[in-house]
Formats: sequence, structure tokens, C-alpha cells
Amino acid sequence: MAYCITAPAHLPDLVRRTFSKARSSGDLSYYPTKVAVLNVGNVPFQLRFSPSLANKPKAPTGQHPPSDPFCYTTASASPLFVTDIGPTHYLVLNKFCIVPEHFILATTALRQQTHVLEPADIAAAWACIIAYEPANSQENTDKSDPPQQEMDIKADPNNKQGDNGLFVFFNSGPESGASQPHRHIQLLPITAMYDGLDYSHPRWNVLANSQSVHNTLPFTCFSEPISSPDDAYAAYLRLYRRACDAVTAHKGQSLGSSMNKIHSDASISLQKTNANHESLTSCPARISYNMAMTNRSILLCPRLSEGATLAMADSCTPHAVNVAFNGTLLAGALLAKSEIEWNILRNDPTLLGQTLSKIGVPKKQL
Repeated sequence: MAYCITAPAHLPDLVRRTFSKARSSGDLSYYPTKVAVLNVGNVPFQLRFSPSLANKPKAPTGQHPPSDPFCYTTASASPLFVTDIGPTHYLVLNKFCIVPEHFILATTALRQQTHVLEPADIAAAWACIIAYEPANSQENTDKSDPPQQEMDIKADPNNKQGDNGLFVFFNSGPESGASQPHRHIQLLPITAMYDGLDYSHPRWNVLANSQSVHNTLPFTCFSEPISSPDDAYAAYLRLYRRACDAVTAHKGQSLGSSMNKIHSDASISLQKTNANHESLTSCPARISYNMAMTNRSILLCPRLSEGATLAMADSCTPHAVNVAFNGTLLAGALLAKSEIEWNILRNDPTLLGQTLSKIGVPKKQL
């Protein structure tokens, strides 16, 4: 079934204005970062660290369960609210961001983050991607907006290679870096991801758009080219099935008889071109995974662990240092949570490759 969902043609301008206003009023916190580019084999990854974010006081753990930050009634009245996207989704800014204009696509009604995505989820994400295409966004840029320099966006246009679309990612499952149970897909303007990069750094480009290097990554990811929302959803189902098979093969056993029973009908659906989306999406996903989309490709990375402990040869650090990554790894962009982690990885980039080989299905297992 085709889902005809559209986003406002002036979406980039709308996001930009909402971000600028929310930041000025203090309703949103933007944390500038340091950045380094580390090579994992022949693949450049950008590593960022924000001292102010690392030192931000943690909120006390209360006795009451946390409220849903993506409850539509609350979010739609917030200064962070951007717009509705069709009848089933809406956009809201990320309240704590390290990338300017980071925004979120959430379901209007409660849907589980751990369930298989529905056609409308992909269609809504695709609508946002199309709205950020240069032909659709450039003519809608309001020249009265504050210069990007005022928002700490210092990207070198020569490094962007004309790629000013969206990077979209989704974290699902306990090993994926997911943090909220209400279904949400995250969106990053690609131009903003070049903040701080210049000619002193090795050249970096969005990993999801560099299909030639996907097979050289230390973890398994599956990808397909896409050109429409229906095309993207069909590809998503195929990649999800391949990821489930990869995890099963890696473990050398069934993922559990009870889980297999729950998913038996879904597995059959996945093998058919016209899958029964309703029965499939009513089930929790069998694995943890990260999914990413751009205007060119969709990728899916099965996850076995949210992170790993850095294996250090010396004893200069008195305690173990744990690192964890979410779906931005499919852009080739990672965040160090502490200064110790930042320094260790920059001083020995080989540790990054070792860590990435532990979070997903190792290539040698396939």
C-alpha cells in the first residue's frame, strides 16, 4: 500500500527558524564540540566531544516513572514543536543537541520503538528527506535568518561535495543506543554534520552515501539503493531479514524457540514481495539494530552490543573506559562521552576499529 505523506516545502527554513528561536529563548541547549577524524582501515570516522555536555549535571533519579517526551499533547504545545507530518507523525527539535538543527520524527500515537517499523514511518521520513533536497530547499531559504556562523556552523562548503540533504537514523533494541520507548526517528542536516571540519582533517563524507566502503567496515551492515518511500520500505524489510539471519548465524543457534514461534508468520511475510505489513509490525523486532537513510541509500546494522570496554595496553587510566555508539555510526560520526574516552581514541585510533568490531556481527563470521 502506497503512503502519500508530504512535508512542508519550506521544512529546512522552518526547522532553522524554530531552532534559532528555541535556542535564543533557552528552551533548547546546543553543545559545541571538538572534532577529530580517525581512520578505521580506509574509512574515516569523525569523533566528537563536548566538554560542556560531559560536565552537564545529571538529573536525579526519581521514584516515579519518567514521562513520555514524545507525547503529542505535550510536544505540540512545546517551543520545540516544528510541524505535523501527515496524520500519524510530527517533528520536534532535539532538546539537547551537539549538531545544530537536530530534529526528531515521532509518532503522534504511541508506537513502540522496539517494534518493526511501519510503512508510514518510512514514508514520513522520506517526505522529510525530499523536503531537504537542494531543488526544494534553496529557494525557500529566508535571507533574513541569522548567519549560520552565529549558530556555530562553520562547515567548509568545499568539504560537503554539494551534499546538503538529511541523514536519518533509527535505534531499535537495548543494544542499539535507543533511549526512549516512544517510537522516534532522528534527522540531521548533513551540512551541519561538517561543523568544525576543514582541510586540516582527512576528508570525511557521510558513510551511508559511500557504498564502496561498506564492505570494508569492521561490523556487518546491509544496504540497498532507494528512490521512493515504497521502495525504501520494501528494502527495509529485506535488510531486516538479512540482519536477523546474520545474528542467528553468528550465534550459531536459534534466537529462542518462543521468539521464533512469535515471529514465524512474520518470517514468512518477509520472504514475500507483498509482505503482510500489519502482522509483521505488530511484533517486537527479533534483534537490536540501527537503520539509516539518505536520499540515495538505506542501511541496516545488526547490533550485538551497545558498546565495549577499551582494551588499553598501559595502566595510565585507573579504571575501565566504556564506549557506546548509536545509529550515527552509519554516518561515520561518533560521540565520546568523556574526555578520557576522547583522548584515548585520538591517541590510538586502532582502538576505535577494535571497538566497532565488537558492537555488531564481525565480518569474519559471515
